[in-house]
Amino acid sequence: MKLLFRCLSRYKLPLALLIASLIASVFLQIEKTGLVASVVNDATYFPQQDLILPELKAIGLRMLLVALGMVTASVLTGVFAGHIATGVSRDLRERLYSHIMTFSMGEMNRFSIPSVISRCTDDVSVLQSFLYQFLTGALATPILIVGGLVSVWQEQSSMIWILALAVAVVLALFGVMVSRMMPVVRRMVTETDALHRNTRESLSGVQILKALNREAWSSGRISDAAGKLRATNERYSFIEAVILPSMYLVLNLANLLVLWVGAENVSRMTIMVGEAMAIINYLYMIVSGVISGCIIGLQMPRMSVCLKRVQEVLSTEAAVQDPATPAPLPDTFDVAFDDVSFRYAEDGGDVVRHISFTAKQGQVTAIIGNTGCGKTTLMELIPRMYDPREGRVTIGGTDVRDFSLETLRSMVGSVPQRALLFSGTIRSNIALRDPEVADEALARAAELSQSAEIIAGKEEGLEAPIAQGGSNVSGGQRQRLTIARALCGGPRVLLLDDSSSALDYQTDVRLRDAIRAGMADATVIIVSQRISSIRQADQIVVMRDGEIRGIGTHEELKAGCPAYQEILRSQMEAAQ
Repeated sequence: MKLLFRCLSRYKLPLALLIASLIASVFLQIEKTGLVASVVNDATYFPQQDLILPELKAIGLRMLLVALGMVTASVLTGVFAGHIATGVSRDLRERLYSHIMTFSMGEMNRFSIPSVISRCTDDVSVLQSFLYQFLTGALATPILIVGGLVSVWQEQSSMIWILALAVAVVLALFGVMVSRMMPVVRRMVTETDALHRNTRESLSGVQILKALNREAWSSGRISDAAGKLRATNERYSFIEAVILPSMYLVLNLANLLVLWVGAENVSRMTIMVGEAMAIINYLYMIVSGVISGCIIGLQMPRMSVCLKRVQEVLSTEAAVQDPATPAPLPDTFDVAFDDVSFRYAEDGGDVVRHISFTAKQGQVTAIIGNTGCGKTTLMELIPRMYDPREGRVTIGGTDVRDFSLETLRSMVGSVPQRALLFSGTIRSNIALRDPEVADEALARAAELSQSAEIIAGKEEGLEAPIAQGGSNVSGGQRQRLTIARALCGGPRVLLLDDSSSALDYQTDVRLRDAIRAGMADATVIIVSQRISSIRQADQIVVMRDGEIRGIGTHEELKAGCPAYQEILRSQMEAAQ
């Protein structure tokens, strides 16, 4: 709850005005009840209409003004509550997204993308809805209880115990139901995450599922997850369905008790009929207010779970942090791995072990090896998507952990295995690092990445639209535009992780030649599965099962590295 209080502290003035409007609304309700009691007493005990008519007209006018005041107070309450709830929701989403952007890939893998999306959207929406209802309804409950009990004490103190008993029973029922709902809500949120995960996975891989005729299997997974969520929701709805009639049963029993006691007092002339009616109205006002507050409070278990999930993200510190005293840009940009070992999970084995080699500035270093040998992992250690468990990675002799993240990543242009474009235009995608980059730099990046022909073929040129994920361009075009994005701004270290797999041989050759000529002063590291793409590299690092099996040129490895020879032989056989 501290998180919500910190968010609410930014809205002190609207919150103060909201409380003032709630107090005014309760006061006016009490005033209205008192006026109704006066009308009943005057009409019952003073039958001479010519004597009481002026007074009744005055009371009627006051009741009209009270009704207008109640409407005004109710409208203001809704306006202030909406302003606060939507503002807190916006603040939470901004904080969540800003904090998530500081996470390393380790934290992202720990939470999972579907869970992070659910926390930023569904969980915050639940908090917003609860906060609005709490501010407009539940917050008025203590004011109603205090105001109503004081009024009953003034009218007839001997009957106050009935109201206190009714309130206590309703609150006890509320406590029992909340304790039953908490585990149900926890299970509901977990199952919602599972449904999101399965749905996202199936939609992302719909092409593969269709190709393998596995649509029915995928639908079955979604159906199973939805069925579990439905069963949990039904349990939650059952508890909600039981609590409301139970509370109104308490209200009606209390009402009968007031009528019985009130009738006795009226018959003994200890109270007037109007006072008895006022007490009944106070009873409804107080207990109905408590019930309304409890109904809103029934959302507390779900709100509590959602708040805990949001807090869990915000309280997670990123493993990759800026150093206290960042190092300046180095004079040279050699990339060196010094006895580096890394594992994704503490209880898992090392993915790469004791890796040592240097990629020199002005040269092309290639990494090749079997699937899962750790090639991509090494590429992710350079821009500190992860930090190594042992050893160090250096640029220009300086440990990458000694640079600020901004400085480090400004030196590195990275193209991941999965080419991803953002919705927008070709220009906005290539210039993603610096939207104000000059057109000359855009043109150079497009030329080096072999994307110029893509741009020339579009009627809008650089302003040609790109759909989400680049779905309106081919795989090869997506890869070339992604490479152009990495080249834009002139990185000192260029990382190409199997980034030409969708290119034809001729385009691949032109791309490699252009990068070698245009990035002659940079350190270029290429990961590839094809020997034909890396045979001209100045240095080739051969990996197998997380370890280096050989380092050298193509001719050196061809002559003396069994692992490289095996890869070469298998690719030559496949070509034949």
